[in-house]
Amino acid sequence: AASRGGGLCPPYWAVPWVGGQGVARYILDNPEVVRGRSVLDVGSGCGVAALAAARAGAARVCANDIDPLAAVAFLANADACGLSNGPCELETSHEDLLRAPISRTRAYDVVMAGDVCFVKGLAEAFQSWLSAVAEDDGCVVGAGGGRTVLLGDPARQTRWAPTAGWAVGAERAAAYEVVTAATSALTEGAPIRKTTVWRVDRRVASGVRV
Repeated sequence: AASRGGGLCPPYWAVPWVGGQGVARYILDNPEVVRGRSVLDVGSGCGVAALAAARAGAARVCANDIDPLAAVAFLANADACGLSNGPCELETSHEDLLRAPISRTRAYDVVMAGDVCFVKGLAEAFQSWLSAVAEDDGCVVGAGGGRTVLLGDPARQTRWAPTAGWAVGAERAAAYEVVTAATSALTEGAPIRKTTVWRVDRRVASGVRV
């Protein structure tokens, strides 16, 4: 797409959005969330949070984005970070998971998304989908004995930003102030944005939620 200045606007995946940065920071600060687990990063973009999961010791990470070129960016960034040939198995997907059966996520212990609530319809769809993922009774129990859902959001529009109760058991796990000058003026209208990381844990023992 062309910008008003006549140049080309960078695609969404070219920018490390602050919600994704918040999820990445949370994972690096709390590596036990992903260590030894399989991780799905939905709307991954350039893969900031997915790369953080790989760095923090995840066994397997899938970077999902509906734009196939995002996968190219993710793999290039993984190579630049020295993660391409590491112990973590890296995968990409451009399937539109919001339109797919929830069962498509069952192979993952951790499902996460960052900065996906920036427009009304998408915000509602993602919160509903992530809530359903957290509640899915068919999830495969891997390392950690259950499933964790993470959502990073800077409340760009408070009218449809996640609030208490958006998912059963959702808790504000952390909040970070992200300096946006190092990000992109295209997506940020403030020099600093506060990003909240929401967490939902579903602990499973012998097939029963606890």
